[in-house]
Amino acid sequence: MPTWIKSSVEYQRTSSSLPARISVGLPSEPAALDSLLSASDEIPLRTSCEPDDDSSEYALPAHAVEPIDHGFSIFDADLAPDLPEDEDRSSVHQQQNNPATEPWPNMIHYFTYMLFHSIRLGFSTFQKERILWWAKLCGMKGVPTMYSLDKCEKKLHECGESPIRKFTTSSGDILYMNDLSTAVRQDFSNPSVRPLMELYPTDGKGAIEEFWDGEKLAKGEHLDQLTPMVASPNDRTIHYYVNELCELEDGDIFIPKMFFRREGGMWAHGYLTQCALNPDNTRIGIKVRGDYISLPVDRFRRNCIQIMEDYPHMLEFDAASSEYQKFMPHPLRGKAAGRPVYSIPLVIFQDDVSANRTKQWNKHHVVYSSNAALPRKEMNRASNVRFVGSSPHAKPLEMMRCVMQMCEETFTDPVAVWDVATNTEVLVRLYCLCISADNQMHVEHCSSTGMQSTYFCRICMSGGPQAFRATLEGFSQLFKPGEARDLHNTIKELESQWEMVLNAEATSHLETSQRKSGVKDPIAQPLLESLLARRNSMVESNTRVPAQVQEQIAGVLKAEFEAHQPTLRMNPLLQMKDFDVHKDTPIEILHTVLLGAVKYYWRFTVKHLDKERFRIFKTRFESLPVTGLNMKTSRVPEYICRYPGSLVGNHFRFVVQLAPFALRGLVPSDLFRVWLLLGRLTVMLWYTKIPDIDKYCEELTVLIDDFLHAVSVFDPLTITTKAKLHILTHAPYFVRRFGPLLGPDSERYESYNSNFRLLSVLSTRLAPSHDAALAFARIDRLAHIVSGGWWYSTKHGRYVQAGPSILKHMQQDHKSRALFSLDHNSDVHPGYICPEGRRALFSGKTWEEALGPSVSRPDGVDELVKQAATAAQAQREVTGSSGAITDHQLPNDDEGASEEVEPAASTSSNQQRKRPKRTRTSN
Repeated sequence: MPTWIKSSVEYQRTSSSLPARISVGLPSEPAALDSLLSASDEIPLRTSCEPDDDSSEYALPAHAVEPIDHGFSIFDADLAPDLPEDEDRSSVHQQQNNPATEPWPNMIHYFTYMLFHSIRLGFSTFQKERILWWAKLCGMKGVPTMYSLDKCEKKLHECGESPIRKFTTSSGDILYMNDLSTAVRQDFSNPSVRPLMELYPTDGKGAIEEFWDGEKLAKGEHLDQLTPMVASPNDRTIHYYVNELCELEDGDIFIPKMFFRREGGMWAHGYLTQCALNPDNTRIGIKVRGDYISLPVDRFRRNCIQIMEDYPHMLEFDAASSEYQKFMPHPLRGKAAGRPVYSIPLVIFQDDVSANRTKQWNKHHVVYSSNAALPRKEMNRASNVRFVGSSPHAKPLEMMRCVMQMCEETFTDPVAVWDVATNTEVLVRLYCLCISADNQMHVEHCSSTGMQSTYFCRICMSGGPQAFRATLEGFSQLFKPGEARDLHNTIKELESQWEMVLNAEATSHLETSQRKSGVKDPIAQPLLESLLARRNSMVESNTRVPAQVQEQIAGVLKAEFEAHQPTLRMNPLLQMKDFDVHKDTPIEILHTVLLGAVKYYWRFTVKHLDKERFRIFKTRFESLPVTGLNMKTSRVPEYICRYPGSLVGNHFRFVVQLAPFALRGLVPSDLFRVWLLLGRLTVMLWYTKIPDIDKYCEELTVLIDDFLHAVSVFDPLTITTKAKLHILTHAPYFVRRFGPLLGPDSERYESYNSNFRLLSVLSTRLAPSHDAALAFARIDRLAHIVSGGWWYSTKHGRYVQAGPSILKHMQQDHKSRALFSLDHNSDVHPGYICPEGRRALFSGKTWEEALGPSVSRPDGVDELVKQAATAAQAQREVTGSSGAITDHQLPNDDEGASEEVEPAASTSSNQQRKRPKRTRTSN
């Protein structure tokens, strides 16, 4: 009898001060500002004469502690109208297949195809033809033709399945999307991506850096979503599944609930069990104990299948633990057939973007995705941002319904992919970890009434009428998170709104309910308004009192309600399994901070700097060292000052770091304090790695409180009118939930929008949703092939990859890799400020010659320099060490003048010529 059948032993579950708030010494205040003006007002400033900031010579690359690849151009030139070809296709030489250059016939075709389909360039069909024509004029041999390149395109189309899927929305719109599973299939089969993926969360202890360190994954908030199995460390063919029995090395029986990583090894959270043999020896009763413990996987000895082979039809759970009986064995074992099963979290981004490159608005809704199993640095690479779909007609939530459907399908039928890490086939399930978007789009995702409504916050119930916000109680509530919104309460509120309409109540009742609750569903609202209009028309056309016919009207409304599809009744994200729209739509620091608080007070400050003060500010601002800011051009400060009303997120990133140094003494002390705290706050929010999450969140909360207090002292109106300032109070919660806020930040996706715009310009625009899906599918497939990815070949009946000549070229030629944004970002080092040598700047110049009219010469500086030179001379005479002369040229006055001193006698003649003469000055 094994030891685990005997009575079980009770297991007991083993279970620096913050930096002080800053104190700022403020200069004497300039003239008071107009108290009637607020940072919340619309302040027009001078904008650039350029119609498009992206095309300006001052356009900036992304700057962060970790870089994001911009300038990434994806296109589909083959969607442009075909032009007549002047070539004789019948004379085209039929290229023989070359295994070394598969799937291209030769390297020349590969080079040409790679250039024409680069993700950084954009060529129309006309441009392609003229490039080939130019190559022939230059006498080049073996130049491909458009016909032969089209044949290459058809062959590449056979390298994997087409990811394009057609969807019809509930409102009748047709849109096309690229299947999410195709992107993950390429990630698993790509040797440059798969080794970087982490398939299990951590225990959430220690430094917090990635999504898998956040509490949502580390604490297993939704256990059904996580990877359901782990392979034995001793035998990779033996798999342990969650909710199954497994035997430990000491003979006890353990039921794992989730697997996670700790200290470089695999661990499991779960429960121990108590087993007992019944009197007739025909059943083994199993009782799950209440101690939730953690054990290393290397302590597991046998899995459920091995135990059931020894005791067939004998294992039975008691009534309190009967839910585990259906996992004997786990249902996924049958589908897996011995293959590993993994779950991959996705970050879904949605935005409205113009399909034009000019400022003429051509609105499209787009959806992108990122593999959250990759480190954030890899997610920031443009090649790891995947286009999902776009549409000029479909509503955002209707597109999200399609995304939700694709994720749910993988849980019903997991996707088979090739894992290059183990050279085996594995099954993959996909789920949405969080949704990234700007605040306006998040309002729609959460069925909120909007940023300008009475209860504006999508996360909590803060807000109220403007009159209430002006009171002490209402004003103080805006400084902290309010009562958290509950998903179930949101659904109940929508159901009550439907009940009002179907009972033929007045329109004002619905409006009042939405205003008081802050809940307004974008999907349900059109049908609600239609039924209300129907109700009003019936009441007006009836001569009797409305109360007498209300029951009859309600019956008509219910009949029309039932005639519509159920998908028109509620936001699909509210019904998404294991997803809470109020908790899984984290704040987005690009729009909330840089394009929110920083933008408000930049415009406010520039508006109130008079001409003379702005001239001083401009001189200071353009003179500040920018060594650590990763500015690609030194003209950025000049552009910022010239066009203060035409700045983008990258500009505001520089402004918040530089402006406080240039504003001192030019603005009131209260406004200067706002700038200082805003600078400290942005540093905290842009952390890439958090050593101690508790201390970090505590300090972040203190900084947010200080910043909002400074704003309330100087400009209280902004607190009551700008919702983004209150949304900042939720930052500590989302840091704990998802890790550093750079993870769900939308900047990597906003920069990707330029690719979509270029693609749209080069397409026919006859079927924009299909054209975009087709073009991005081609680009993803090409990047996958040239980077060494594997795909299943129906011709060979196995997984294959590109020929060795192709792979060798891509490994050796970094310029070819750069064409597909496949080069890894260079290591980023912390910024520093190293002042240039004084002699190089001021040698041989007086103060007036060096600085001119920009900065006046301080009074008494001559006397100070003389004293310093005299002290240095006296010290030299005492110590015998060599001094150096001052950098400033003194006036013609023999008394106290500086003395040039030659280097020490031991110094060689060459060193004497190279070493500048200096004077050590005292402080």
